Amino acid sequence: MPIDVRPADTGDLPEMVALITEERKDLAARRPVYWRPSDTAQEMTNAFFDHLLGQASTRAFVATEGDQLLGFVIATDTAPPVFAPGGPSYLVDDWVVLPRPDRLAILEALFEAVEEAALAAGAAQVVCVAVLHDADKHEILARKGLDNVCTWATKPLS
Repeated sequence: MPIDVRPADTGDLPEMVALITEERKDLAARRPVYWRPSDTAQEMTNAFFDHLLGQASTRAFVATEGDQLLGFVIATDTAPPVFAPGGPSYLVDDWVVLPRPDRLAILEALFEAVEEAALAAGAAQVVCVAVLHDADKHEILARKGLDNVCTWATKPLS
């Protein structure tokens, strides 16, 4: 069955939240202090994603195969006011795809949807957050010509 990429809508929220909740479990296992979810993480994520999907400047897409949601990406028109890149900056912070053999292709299709939408909106750049251990995302970012311009580091203090 072919994979379809389409704009996300609020009907996709339950599956989007479920996917990111599973990803966050993996993140918490890797870095328990930094990624530990709050007791209200799912409810807050649902409310936040609902808010984002309601924003005219948000570009959000889902990848589906039949009735199954395989992944999603959310890009927001967000740039710190101290920078002037020459147009809007679209920030991809939430980009999740189920682990499966064609994960790279799905990640790439979702990223391309954001890139095309950002270009159509007159964006100057796309900024993407990807955790260090996600080699698939880093491969897609390299293929698409994104430069690594920042790294965050964390150290538990207790």
